[in-house]
Amino acid sequence: MLSGSGFRQRSARAPLGVGFACLLAAALAQPTLAGTAVDVELVIAADVSTSMSREEKVLQQQGFAEAMCHPGVVDAIRTGHYRRIAVTYVEWGGNEQVKVVIPWMMIASESDALWFSLQLQENFPSKLRRGTSISSVLAYSLYLLRTNGYEGSRQVVNVSSDGINNTGPFLDGVRHELSGRGVTINGLPIVYEKRRQGHFSDHEDDIEPEALIAYFRNEVIAGPGAFVEPVQSFDDYKRAIFNKLLREISGSGYTASTTPPVSGSRELPEAVSGSATAPRFSPGQIEPVEAVEVIDILDRWHAVHPEIGQALEKDRQRNVQFQPRKRRADAEMDTGTE
Repeated sequence: MLSGSGFRQRSARAPLGVGFACLLAAALAQPTLAGTAVDVELVIAADVSTSMSREEKVLQQQGFAEAMCHPGVVDAIRTGHYRRIAVTYVEWGGNEQVKVVIPWMMIASESDALWFSLQLQENFPSKLRRGTSISSVLAYSLYLLRTNGYEGSRQVVNVSSDGINNTGPFLDGVRHELSGRGVTINGLPIVYEKRRQGHFSDHEDDIEPEALIAYFRNEVIAGPGAFVEPVQSFDDYKRAIFNKLLREISGSGYTASTTPPVSGSRELPEAVSGSATAPRFSPGQIEPVEAVEVIDILDRWHAVHPEIGQALEKDRQRNVQFQPRKRRADAEMDTGTE
């Protein structure tokens, strides 16, 4: 059938793979686990399908690593009601192709943010095959959100992709399942035309930038305050990721929660526009930036924790001779077939 954006989609009867079907059923059947209160539970879902080149995947990952420990983002975390967030970072590709890179962790300080960024920076992005399944990673994200032991005022999935859903379950059904449970899905579409900019991957079928942005707006994002932040050029990853992360963490566009959420509740505040009850960071206070300075994460860690930073650097130097072999093996990671 043809979607609202003009792309041909899988039938609504397209089956969810057995593994993810079990995860989704488990997530929907059991009550949400109440736990530590946080301002937002954030799933960062990074596209590492074969349509993404190695350079693009590294830029995407580094963009998230640097953004998370950026002073502006750390300040946004500290300004929240609880002054802490919960975050996990996953990579995804085709149907049932998901890898958890950083399990759920709480970030409440600059040290926490730097530790998240250091872990992410040390990861070598995977190459997950079997097409592009936004629906599969959204289904898995719901499972992660409902079983993580945190109690967030908001739940957000930050999903990036350079293409449309072309395999796995029907996207509309999974999308509405999440939004119906108060989860916000925000989009980071990678929209530049790779051939024109001289960047190639395993699949060279470019989608027109305007068409992909429209697809994300009409058929991917959903929930309170959902928005799209496109990556518009090969050099635009850091800017787009920083602006998106800052907006998601600050809660710009949401009604402020004046009291802590009721234990076990997953109701989120409604999105507002120009409301008198603005969040601590109101939409007018979030100014998109045009450029983001380069952050040396290890240098920052040295400054905050000099004794730990020095030990990490010595460990890196001792193991540097083993890294190329290890990383080549990681680069060949392939959990399926084309």
